[in-house]
Amino acid sequence: MARCYGCKGLSEEKDELICSGECGERFHFSCVGTSARNFGKMSSEQKGNWLCLPCKVKPKTKPGSNNANQKEENSDSELEIDDAKNMAANIKLILSTMNKVNARVDSIQDEIKGLRESVQYMSDKFDDYVMEMESMKEKVSKLEKDLSKRDNEVEALTARVNELEYNNRKTHVEINGVPETQNEDCKAIMIDTYKILLPETTINIVSACRVGAQRSKKNRPIVAVLEDEDQCKLLIETARKKKNLVASSLVSTWPKEPIYVGEHLTWYSKDLLYKAKKIAKEKNYKYAWVKNYMIYVKKDENQKQPIMIKTAKDLEKII
Repeated sequence: MARCYGCKGLSEEKDELICSGECGERFHFSCVGTSARNFGKMSSEQKGNWLCLPCKVKPKTKPGSNNANQKEENSDSELEIDDAKNMAANIKLILSTMNKVNARVDSIQDEIKGLRESVQYMSDKFDDYVMEMESMKEKVSKLEKDLSKRDNEVEALTARVNELEYNNRKTHVEINGVPETQNEDCKAIMIDTYKILLPETTINIVSACRVGAQRSKKNRPIVAVLEDEDQCKLLIETARKKKNLVASSLVSTWPKEPIYVGEHLTWYSKDLLYKAKKIAKEKNYKYAWVKNYMIYVKKDENQKQPIMIKTAKDLEKII
């Protein structure tokens, strides 16, 4: 078995080409750049006339040829050699370019790999973030429900405490608009007020005094404690009907400013009344009042049933 002149490996007749030139060497068809497909298409004549590259470019001298023919053949051979050199240089350049391209492709692939890893990392982090957000939403939702429940409980307890306070204030009367003077007798002022409103009845006053922090520009209210709850109700109802009660009715030197007699509301109810009046005004309600320590609002005369405001939640009924 012969050896390939190109790779020095063993060659068989079925996959070799034999140079028909001076060298007569054997080559694997793959070692001379011929594909298996092209090798299979070659006829016996083509295989018999095949020349290796060294023999193909080697100058040939034919017997009896003249110098002109010899020069022409030499010139053709030189051109073929130049073409081969140019081809080799081009191949070398192409290979060099391909190596650079391959290196750049490898670099890009590394960058893409790094980018994919970064994207995957961010995706994993985002998934973790979404899970944390969902967990936080559940916690917030639970806290909101608990808080709403606590608010309702606090509101109910506040209303209950407010109701208990009212039980202690059933015999209390609050008067607003009475001028403050030094060494005043609040009990006497209360008796005079009662005589103006109910001249034919008598009153038993347990105590009477100013309440609240002292203010320079506004008179503090007087709170009187009576012995009888019915007397309180009668006094308040009469005062509301008699709308011309003024300070000068008690003392002639006092200004003709109105005096208001009403229930001694708790701080909670006063705040609730203020809010109810404010919302009622915004919603164009005509009436907001207090009766027997209960707050009511009414749209107009056509509304048969007034809205009772016992807690802050009831303010939502004013629509």
